[in-house]
Amino acid sequence: MIPNLWQKVYDGVLTSQTGDLINLLSKEIIANGPNEFTPVVKADISNDLAITLKEINEFITANLANFEVKSIYLEMNGFDINYDRWYFDYFAYENYSSDPEDLEWLCDWHSENWPETTIVGMEDTQDVFKWYHENHIWKSNPELKETYETAMLLVMLKFMDFVAKVIQRKKLVRPMPVLCTAHGFESVYQIAP
Repeated sequence: MIPNLWQKVYDGVLTSQTGDLINLLSKEIIANGPNEFTPVVKADISNDLAITLKEINEFITANLANFEVKSIYLEMNGFDINYDRWYFDYFAYENYSSDPEDLEWLCDWHSENWPETTIVGMEDTQDVFKWYHENHIWKSNPELKETYETAMLLVMLKFMDFVAKVIQRKKLVRPMPVLCTAHGFESVYQIAP
């Protein structure tokens, strides 16, 4: 196991090293030999980048009619225990703080509810998390807990990487910071305009 894995990922996200972290965690899972977590390494989010960008821009435009949007936040659901459907939610804000230690403001969004976007392409990975939880693997094979945590972090990083690809593909309807992570994670990726 990589020493201080959670801290290493947190620090790497702050310095925008998601690609390097994805490679590192993928190698870690593979190094543990063939196991049930291998599909996590191979799978990628396959939502269409252009369609996702269009959805994000529609969200921003709808909120601009009500307030001055200064930042948006995309949050993947608590995927590890909600393996039946993976998706992400949209949140818009009248403010923004670039301080990675000050994330409380993300709890006070200004946007109304917006339809979630279902994440596709990771179904084999969803099955891995289903297998782990429904079969109580943490009890029967506690030695897989570290690989499980590595897989969780890898999924979160793949979501961050996907959002970065969407945002870098073309311009947002209005330049602004985009933040993203998965529910329950302290690492928040910030993509500046």
